[in-house]
Amino acid sequence: MKNTAAPQPSKGEDHSTRLFRVQELTARLGVGRSTVYDWLQNPDPEHPFPRPVKIGRITAWRASDVQAWLDALPASVAA
Repeated sequence: MKNTAAPQPSKGEDHSTRLFRVQELTARLGVGRSTVYDWLQNPDPEHPFPRPVKIGRITAWRASDVQAWLDALPASVAA
């Protein structure tokens, strides 16, 4: 059974500069790659998923943006 609880940052984890590639992001959120890209294509008007940053050919998400998105989700969705 998949754990659907929102992931919590590790103690001492610096979210100001940390970047998640899609593989790590999907593992942390417990969703598939297509779900992440669906959230980007069809954003929730109240809680849009953070936009990734591009570094050359690399796509990544700022950990601070992802954590802020998780924190803003209603408890019924994040639980």
